[in-house]
Amino acid sequence: LRIEAPLASAALRLAPAASAVLADGAFFSGGLSVDNGGVFSFTPNATTALSLSGLTLGSARGPGAVAFEITDSSHLDQISVTTSGGLDLSCEGSVLLYQPGTTARFSGNGTYALFAYSGALAGSADNLRVANPDPAKRYRFTDSGGMISLTISDGTGAEWVSGSDGDWSDAGNWSGGVPNGADAYALFLTNAASALTVTLDAPATVGNLVFSNAVAYTLAGTQPLTLVATSGQQAGLVVQAGQHTVSAPLTLAGSALARPSAGSGLALAGGISGAGPLTVTGAGSVDLTGTNQTQTLVSDGTLTVRDGASLAGGAAFDNGVLVFPQDTTTTVATAFEIGTRGATVRPATNAALTLASASLGEGTLRKESPGTLLLAAPLGNAGGVLISEGSVAFTNDVFGANPLQLGGGTLRHTGTDAVTLNAPVTVSATSVRSEEHTSELQSPSVIS
Repeated sequence: LRIEAPLASAALRLAPAASAVLADGAFFSGGLSVDNGGVFSFTPNATTALSLSGLTLGSARGPGAVAFEITDSSHLDQISVTTSGGLDLSCEGSVLLYQPGTTARFSGNGTYALFAYSGALAGSADNLRVANPDPAKRYRFTDSGGMISLTISDGTGAEWVSGSDGDWSDAGNWSGGVPNGADAYALFLTNAASALTVTLDAPATVGNLVFSNAVAYTLAGTQPLTLVATSGQQAGLVVQAGQHTVSAPLTLAGSALARPSAGSGLALAGGISGAGPLTVTGAGSVDLTGTNQTQTLVSDGTLTVRDGASLAGGAAFDNGVLVFPQDTTTTVATAFEIGTRGATVRPATNAALTLASASLGEGTLRKESPGTLLLAAPLGNAGGVLISEGSVAFTNDVFGANPLQLGGGTLRHTGTDAVTLNAPVTVSATSVRSEEHTSELQSPSVIS
């Protein structure tokens, strides 16, 4: 949505994953609600304050975001909420920081007043986080005198400078000392000319791991690496270039973000434990070959689950893709939540995925790729199922009253008893209904 004229509405709500830009010359002063995945931004290159009667960021389903353009502490976008008690930060909220007129991240040190409000604040500034952080910086939100400000400062950490295999605890391998502490960063950049292994020979703690090298780094060993970020921020596993592996056990003290850039990848080969969750996002791919005991969230990202891996802590998706490589057989027996923008599962040829726990949420479960998806538990997600390729098998009526869309592929009844399907069915491409025993479609069908 681009708002290019005065908007007289008393309220504007951005639905999940929606975005709105307030253009030059436009005006809006009502109440703004930004739901999960939504983004509200000011006019590009604008540095004037925006007065709103109310602002609610995020919902129980996840954070909503506001984008700010910042030149310095005196020239920046700012929101002023004029109604007493009108600023609601009860749920998670995010801010995106940009240099004026660009999509380049702003990360200059300083304190920046972002939200002014009157009366009581609903929620807490501790529920805010920076959605596009610089891993080498620290971010802290504070609330004082009706103003919520963000302070950016240099983080502490080190860069791996050795060109050969070595131990994490050896200070000679690092520039800046051995990284070990909450919010600390560990950089693995271009100093390696050939693949090398960094061994966790003792427990270590960092806030961010950053990989940027076409040459592969592997973090190995049996000692745990703990990810800890303070001030309400997320710990990070950031891959800017290359294909890298963490095979040492990971402990997530809180929320952590795995974010590979386009063309890059991260393999998580050790066990993952702790409070979590682990959020997978970004244009690259994250491979899981171990067990994740924390919840796995896949939002605008792709997670590949290798043979023997486990999503033991449950999984949630919002425009997320779940890939199962060839010749794997995997069962997801824990909670499977599908957000508004849906989930895509892609079991490859000769791969089989069984969903053995009831799904929930609002979105659609999309089945793509040649492999087989076996639905062994009721589907509670309101968006139902869309089959585009391969097979979806079931033994009883797991679809309920939610939509069943056949856009290609095969719907296969493999149960021993006859079953009646009550789901509304839409056929939009050549599809096959296969059955070993009788199945009956009871509800209305649409063929397009």
